[in-house]
Amino acid sequence: MLMERCKLLLQAKDWNLIDNQGKNKPTTSTLLLHMKLKLTFSIFLLAVVAACSPDLFDRPENLISEDEMVKIQLDLSLIEVMQKGYTGEIIADSIMGLPYVFSKYKIDSLQLAQSETYYAKNPKIGLRIYGRVQLALDKKIDSLNRVIQNMEKEK
Repeated sequence: MLMERCKLLLQAKDWNLIDNQGKNKPTTSTLLLHMKLKLTFSIFLLAVVAACSPDLFDRPENLISEDEMVKIQLDLSLIEVMQKGYTGEIIADSIMGLPYVFSKYKIDSLQLAQSETYYAKNPKIGLRIYGRVQLALDKKIDSLNRVIQNMEKEK
C-alpha cells in the first residue's frame, strides 16, 4: 500500500501532484503521504545539520577560551622542547610538566582534555588556535636567534 502511494508520488509531474491539464487531483491519503514525506525529509535534514554542527551538543561547560588555549599550547610546546632538548639533565615533571600548566592556568586534566577534544572537532577554531601558537613560537625563535647573533658579534 505504501509502495503504491510512493509510486503515485514519484509519477506526479510536480509537488502539487496535479498534471498540466488539472487531472489526477490528489486524494486525501496522497496528500497525507506527501505531508509525511516532507516532514520526514525535514527531520532528516535537521538531523544532518545537527550532526554537522558539533557546537550544538559537544561544547563543554568549562571550555577553555581560545586565547587561554593558545597560551596553554604554547607552554606545552615549550615544555616538550625542553624535555627533549635537554637529555643530559633531568627536568622534573612536577616542576615543568603538566602539573605546572594545571597550576599556572588553574585548570585540571579533564577540562584540558574536553577543550582539546572540542577544538579538534571544530577544525576552523582549532586551526586558528594552532596558527596563533605557530606565530608565537616563530616570534620566540626569532628573538632567540637575535640574542644568539648579538652574543656572537660580542665575541
